[in-house]
Amino acid sequence: MVLSSVLRSAIVALFVAAATPSPASAADACPPTGPCTLQPTRAGNCKAGSSTDTGLLHLQLKFGAPKAQACAVVDTGSTGIVLSAKYLVGANVVRASRQPPTPSYSSSGNTYSGFWATASNLTISDTQGGSRTIPQIDLFCATNSSANAAAGRCACDAASSTPCPGVAMMGVGFGAVPYYTPDYNAFLQIASAAAASSPGTCTGYAVENGARQIRIGLSANEPGYAMAKLPPASGAAAPGTCTPPSGWSWDWDRPPATATASTANANFTQQTKLLIDSGIVYMILSNRETRPAGFQPKPAAQFVPGVNVRVTLPGVSGTALDYAVTTVSGKASPPAPSYVRWGTPGAAYSGIINTGNQILIGWDYLYDYSRGLNGFRKRGG
Repeated sequence: MVLSSVLRSAIVALFVAAATPSPASAADACPPTGPCTLQPTRAGNCKAGSSTDTGLLHLQLKFGAPKAQACAVVDTGSTGIVLSAKYLVGANVVRASRQPPTPSYSSSGNTYSGFWATASNLTISDTQGGSRTIPQIDLFCATNSSANAAAGRCACDAASSTPCPGVAMMGVGFGAVPYYTPDYNAFLQIASAAAASSPGTCTGYAVENGARQIRIGLSANEPGYAMAKLPPASGAAAPGTCTPPSGWSWDWDRPPATATASTANANFTQQTKLLIDSGIVYMILSNRETRPAGFQPKPAAQFVPGVNVRVTLPGVSGTALDYAVTTVSGKASPPAPSYVRWGTPGAAYSGIINTGNQILIGWDYLYDYSRGLNGFRKRGG
């Protein structure tokens, strides 16, 4: 979601997957060191769910105090953890020395009062017994008042007429918010530690098996994946090998993609950066021009039924991604997005190609930070 809404856990996402379980047992999936596989739930209460559960992907965040825990949305469309102060009661958090800009979610328009805090001993866990603890990470504490934010109080005032926010987002994306360095990404922190303890492990992660598992810590050879080489976004070039990063001085930008939308009487083509966004269930397309007539009537944002939409990664060896859907009346079933809508790109972007999360039913998705690769593997193909 290029940062996404707090209400999205109530949106019906679908992830109806006839998936084959991972051969690793729950006890083996996330050992104390090395690569770790977590199994997210699709329900906002972080209880074990079946393949027919609805909702976005969630994992449990715990901070060592009884009340300091949250069921957070796993969001590949943003970077950094954003939590309501009510989920951090009793947690060991202090105002961080770094205070980058306040997070805002362009897909929903949501932003929050608060400040960046350094948290110790964050445990990320699934409902099958898998877990991994990060010794230290900076996150955003969302308060219910600017006074709390200014004072660095990770709390909400009980007497305030403004309710405490309910946000619980774990942004694990890249190239979306350049002022958040990669160490704000919890999955990359886990993968970096895995690479340090297991030579040959790449710092990165994959969302696989119909989005039923998240594999953190990659191998040098990932069978079946077609890889898009990512352009550098900042810092010196990465070493290009599966070694743990010596720091977080470089980052990657998203790969360029092409989107088309067409009917018998209207056509639209957009080339811009691709965003695979696990934080929303719909697709967003746009350019900087006037809204095309024929398939997207004003003032409505949602595309009319019968629009053929296609997203491709041109110039990549192999069929890295060729995602085609047709809009319908009402909400579509995955791997199509629930619907497609027009968006408004920020000043730094020529347009928007945001697939939403339903694509993860039909394609496995990989991000290799060590080598600057974005991988795609069609399921059943």
